[in-house]
Amino acid sequence: MGLGATCSKVDMTKEEFKNLLVSSLELAAKYAEEKLDIRIPRDFQILLFGAGHNGDLLSVKEVVDVLYLGPELFYRVIDLSVVKVSATYATVFARVSGHSPGDFESTWNDPKTCGPFRQLIAEEIEIT
Repeated sequence: MGLGATCSKVDMTKEEFKNLLVSSLELAAKYAEEKLDIRIPRDFQILLFGAGHNGDLLSVKEVVDVLYLGPELFYRVIDLSVVKVSATYATVFARVSGHSPGDFESTWNDPKTCGPFRQLIAEEIEIT
């Protein structure tokens, strides 16, 4: 199922939410590649802020387990930005907004294929 089809659903499964997150991480990596003019690895570590976390380093699976609230309830805005790059992984800053969760239509969703995920571009990206 394509990303656009996923986003048009009223009920989103956990697997569809994971696919949406992975697509958003891919977009964050592309923005970092444009900024740095280097290839960004697609093995992601996520520094999660909000949703009960204060900068915990989590895997994509762990982040999905934390951020997926159910088929009809979503955090409204989740900022994403690559902040660190090594030869084997990219570290992504993720921050959940303080807004009350709502339905999919009340998420950031700009552009229309992103749901709650909002892209930020870090001023500085650490390269190790």
